[in-house]
Amino acid sequence: MNSSQMSVTGSRAEFITEDYPNIKYGRGGGCFVSHAKAALFLLLAAAAVIVTGLLVYYYAPCPRAGEFVSSLSLEDQDALSDGSQGVAEGAGRRLPTEVRPSSYNLCICTLFDSNFTFDGRVYIDVTVVDGTKNLRSVTLHTGKDLKIIQKDVVVFKKSSANQTDNYSCEPGPSNSNETKENVVPIQYQSFENSSDFYIIHFRGDGLEAGGNYTLSIPFEGKLKDNLYGFYRSSFKDSVSGEKRWVAVTQFEATYARDAFPCFDEPGLKATFSVSLARPPSGFSLSNMRIQSTQPTTAGPKGWIWDHYEPSPPMSTYLLAFLVAPDSTSMQQHRTDSKSSVASPGTIGGNNTSFSIWTRPGFNNSSEYALNLGMNVLRFYEKYFGVNYPMTKMEMVAVPDFGAGAMENWGLVTYRESVLLYDPSKDSSSHKVDVALTVTHELAHQWFGNLVTMKWWKDLWLNEGFATYVEYIGTNAIEPDWVMLDRFVTEELQTTMSYDSLRSTHAVSPGNSTTADSAAIAELFDSVSYGKGSCLVRMLNHTLGEETFRKGLTSYLRKWSYANAEQDDLWEALTEAARSDGKGNSPLPNGLSVKDVMDTWTLQEGFPVVSVIRNYSDGSARISQERFVMDPKAKKAVEGKEGADASAEDDAAPPPKEKWHIPVTYTSAAERSFQNTKPRFWLLSGEGDHELPRGSFPASAQWVVFNLQETGFYRVNYDERNWFLLSNALLGNDSEVGKGPAGTGGRLPDVTKAQIIDDALSLARAGQLNYTIALGVTTFLSKETELVPWTAALGSFRFLDEVLSHTSHYGMLEKYILKLLEPIFLALHEKADITSLNQKLLRSMVMKWACHLNHEDCLSRSIRLFKEWMKSPDPNVNNPVPVEDRRAVYCTAVRKGGSTEWSFLWKRFKESTNDSSAAEVMLPALACTREPWILSKLFSELLEKEDDKRVIRLQDVYIVLRGISRNPVASRIFFQYIKNTWDALHKRYGGSTIVLGEMVKAGLSGLSSAKDLQEAKDFRKRNARKFRFATQDLDQAEESLADRVLWLNKNLEEVSVWLSGQVALGESDTADL
Repeated sequence: MNSSQMSVTGSRAEFITEDYPNIKYGRGGGCFVSHAKAALFLLLAAAAVIVTGLLVYYYAPCPRAGEFVSSLSLEDQDALSDGSQGVAEGAGRRLPTEVRPSSYNLCICTLFDSNFTFDGRVYIDVTVVDGTKNLRSVTLHTGKDLKIIQKDVVVFKKSSANQTDNYSCEPGPSNSNETKENVVPIQYQSFENSSDFYIIHFRGDGLEAGGNYTLSIPFEGKLKDNLYGFYRSSFKDSVSGEKRWVAVTQFEATYARDAFPCFDEPGLKATFSVSLARPPSGFSLSNMRIQSTQPTTAGPKGWIWDHYEPSPPMSTYLLAFLVAPDSTSMQQHRTDSKSSVASPGTIGGNNTSFSIWTRPGFNNSSEYALNLGMNVLRFYEKYFGVNYPMTKMEMVAVPDFGAGAMENWGLVTYRESVLLYDPSKDSSSHKVDVALTVTHELAHQWFGNLVTMKWWKDLWLNEGFATYVEYIGTNAIEPDWVMLDRFVTEELQTTMSYDSLRSTHAVSPGNSTTADSAAIAELFDSVSYGKGSCLVRMLNHTLGEETFRKGLTSYLRKWSYANAEQDDLWEALTEAARSDGKGNSPLPNGLSVKDVMDTWTLQEGFPVVSVIRNYSDGSARISQERFVMDPKAKKAVEGKEGADASAEDDAAPPPKEKWHIPVTYTSAAERSFQNTKPRFWLLSGEGDHELPRGSFPASAQWVVFNLQETGFYRVNYDERNWFLLSNALLGNDSEVGKGPAGTGGRLPDVTKAQIIDDALSLARAGQLNYTIALGVTTFLSKETELVPWTAALGSFRFLDEVLSHTSHYGMLEKYILKLLEPIFLALHEKADITSLNQKLLRSMVMKWACHLNHEDCLSRSIRLFKEWMKSPDPNVNNPVPVEDRRAVYCTAVRKGGSTEWSFLWKRFKESTNDSSAAEVMLPALACTREPWILSKLFSELLEKEDDKRVIRLQDVYIVLRGISRNPVASRIFFQYIKNTWDALHKRYGGSTIVLGEMVKAGLSGLSSAKDLQEAKDFRKRNARKFRFATQDLDQAEESLADRVLWLNKNLEEVSVWLSGQVALGESDTADL
């Protein structure tokens, strides 16, 4: 977290300058005063030193030996506040373990005046863990901008941990059991800003060994608009036009401390009793149901306290609350959204109520998520074998929300666009996004909330499981969407592209215990989410569904309301595998799930399995090594290029990374694609694996390894097998006469996607000839299904980016259009498509056809956009079909000028109550090629004044991702961020997302050696200003180096192959 304001300790010196008329500054920089005044200054200074010394000696509290007092120098504080990568010594320290919290009673009063302030008091019941020695201080967390009212802090002893207390939110004695006799005297209070520590130091004996105490701490804070902690959000009322406010929380990962003092670590679970003061016209929400209400004398006259039921034990980051000054600010939707008196839907044995909160007027948009959410919560109860433990589930669409959604227990908060779906104006892809997001967050109610990781290094236990289970949940509710197949292209293949970089990290970073907020924030990436989910999926297929679910249920029941590590999950799954296996366990002999999975979670990257067949006797040699996109790319970033890099490669030993790999395969004769249990294991310490004679079929038949791509690894084959697979994709598989001729349909869609992605990725890494890899794609001219096309166009994206600045781009354009033409003509004018996947395919094909300048696509898009511009009420009447809007908007802006851009900009500004429409328009605004228009768009990112700001803070990253897909915009943006990085860092330095997205957007369109050097120089000049963006910068630089090296190695081979294919399309007599 980056903050320019210091905490209430006053540890940052405040300087007040005065104008002294007798002090004059000459050009030499000296200052000159008279001798008499100089003597007077010296006498005053000496007197001040003596007085200060006496005061300190007699009145200042003295810390005991071993007690820490905040002593950050101004240089250290500046380093922290400007977001440097290097932090002051002691930064990122974990809390001491001497005390554990058991319960919080939190009172907060929120004022929606011009200052947007809140104040409150928290009562924290704690126990001294050590039963043998007293404790002289207690350390907890507080945000740098949260003010502790130190004079009113009280610590008092409880007779026992079970003592019943009546905590009061009103002024006066804070607790009925607080007496002079049980109050512990406080000597002083200090702050360690680098770790957000607030330390209470005691006089005398302090806290007794094994004793139970209550910390009563009053505080004050400010509602900012920074999208984390306890912050303010606003929207314009669609009827009155007035601005409405809500205050809402976002505490993950380390922001609960910004709202109230607490023990802000996931392993320190406690119960929470929340009380929220509000005006009589307002309302509030929290994790639990309201237990009672009562008038307050603490806040403005007539205000009311909403007292909520105590929560189950949970981590601080899962606490949530929302307060609005007007009850009409938000509307509740229940099972029947058309009836305001409909009874809530119920789940499980707790009579759990289910509802959605939105801005007024979103009845049609809330219905899909409401019904989906209820159904998937019921499904999860059966799937996990554990009932949902809370008494309610409320899902809230927040107008300003930085993340996609947050799984707060019982009160899940969402960005509006990923919770609300209106079939009359939202696309099919939007519907899928809503389904996946809702199922993801509800999966967290078990994985993350009921059972929580002990520390952030095991974040993947939360996010990896939820990402995998979201596909299972969506597939259960929407089986026609084939989401289990789409997992491969949407999660596995995209994650592999990141994890193949040298700058990746392990899923569970071993002994990492850093508490630095930037380091923790960077764990929320595609490795924790995507790779984590892929490893869970691999384990499911390896163990089998029944065993897998049995182990999960055992794990959830054993660790309910507690914290666990990955080893605890491995133990439960090992027990399930051994009990179900009955001597035939799917695990390798003598190995546990931990033995296997440690090779996947504790080391970086993933393997490529090489299969070299002996076609004369049917044997094969199977080997593994780490797959890296280009080993020299990271060295190029580090400045080791050319001869130096080659010499180092020659001297370096082979990579040590090895994995326990579950190996599956089938052949043209078997076609047993559904058998995903391992046929053998390629073990880490055993070298190559030899398959004996007769293992594989005749020389004319292909083999495929890693069935359904359930293992997180790539597969490379000898050239002959690649040729056989290419023939099979083309439908020229002579061994089997089933399936429609020439369709390639004899291989499952997932297998087609796997072959394409593996081939083009291996070629990019220099492990497969591009002639073979590109030859695999020729069957696509006859392909009609979504999953293979998703993999193909995803793989073509790299070639599209890297060739876009070369004279060879036209050949790539023609080749891909040749493949796209049949499916484009079949779908682009088809209005009666009912299949969601066919709608998604049509949108994807149209987007690419327009991007590659297909004449029909361009003319149709421009025509539709012009019709929209002529509409008398374009905000209401939009003739562009919902499924086509992304492609049409971008094409019209790209091919048009200021008129088209200004029209779309105006529509965006007037779409304040339609977040999903705004998210379609924003990236299209970045499609322009006009530098002056792009500069205008870029300047909007630095607008500070709330009333003038058009692009909400939550939507900045959407613009940046649009920029990253436009090579012209990206190159101009890189120059822009180089020139304005200080201002951008000052504006967005505290965001965990924006600066990283800016770096990626600026570097994505670069591809030359000169560009790489400029990127290095940019990093060097701003070395202390990439906090929260270090990992993104590492990956962006390595990817840029990869593009530079690729052009040097592969441009000629690829251009020759493409020219041959283009010539083949233009002349039947062309010779490859």
